[in-house]
Amino acid sequence: MTLTIGFTEQNNFSSLNGLQILIVDDNADCLDLLKFLFEEFFVVVKIAKSVQEAMFLLMQWQPDVLISAIAMPGEDGYSLMRQLRVIEKYQQRKPLAAIAITSFIAQEKCIQGLDGFSMYAEKPLNLDALLASVNYLAEQKWHGEVDSKCLKCL
Repeated sequence: MTLTIGFTEQNNFSSLNGLQILIVDDNADCLDLLKFLFEEFFVVVKIAKSVQEAMFLLMQWQPDVLISAIAMPGEDGYSLMRQLRVIEKYQQRKPLAAIAITSFIAQEKCIQGLDGFSMYAEKPLNLDALLASVNYLAEQKWHGEVDSKCLKCL
């Protein structure tokens, strides 16, 4: 498989090296693509096809960044975030930086926030922007500056 991404020589994604990411999506093709993409930058990637699988992983492992689809059968990405934020509060964990992936972004959501997500990415995904966003969150996390209420519109 060949993946071409429009990076310039100026892009520095060194913060991705060794990062741990959980990707949640019911679409196997999306999971495979994102897993392949991030592994090219030496990111440790775990995947989940449902909220239930994601919560199982999150109880055993603490990734640096969560990337989750919003629309999934059964429980959606918002449900995942509500459950995760309760666990973080109960276990006194720092809020996990999270990126929502969705096809249904209203302009008001960009202004209001996305219910616990740090950022959102609209489908079809701009892979360059997604990499840059995860890199940004990783840099902020390493400096202890991630704020779960912060919202960036890609």
